[in-house]
Amino acid sequence: MVEEAEKHAADDERRRRLIEARNLADHVIYETEKSIGSLNGQVPASQRQEIEAKIAELKEAMNGENADHIQRLTQEVQQASMAIGQAAYQTGDDTTGYGANTSGETAGESDDEDIVEGEFEAA
Repeated sequence: MVEEAEKHAADDERRRRLIEARNLADHVIYETEKSIGSLNGQVPASQRQEIEAKIAELKEAMNGENADHIQRLTQEVQQASMAIGQAAYQTGDDTTGYGANTSGETAGESDDEDIVEGEFEAA
């Protein structure tokens, strides 16, 4: 039984690499499509078409058996996705609302004049 396992070790390793590449590609596709959707049309049409073409090519490659090709295309989609994210960040549009101070107050300021900082009596 050990001999049989050793005979198939290379096949098992190749299969593991293929499965890992497909899983990563699937995750990258999901996250990229989610990011594009959350930017609410802020992505220029040319960039959107380019990344959608890369995603379609990656989805097609995932049906194949070439793990190296899937990994290469996954990296291309990741790089294109990062470029879109950087472009959105540089425009200054914060669509998530995280970190946005909409009240007009700076940290530590308040409209409440009645606040007492704390009184302490030594016993």
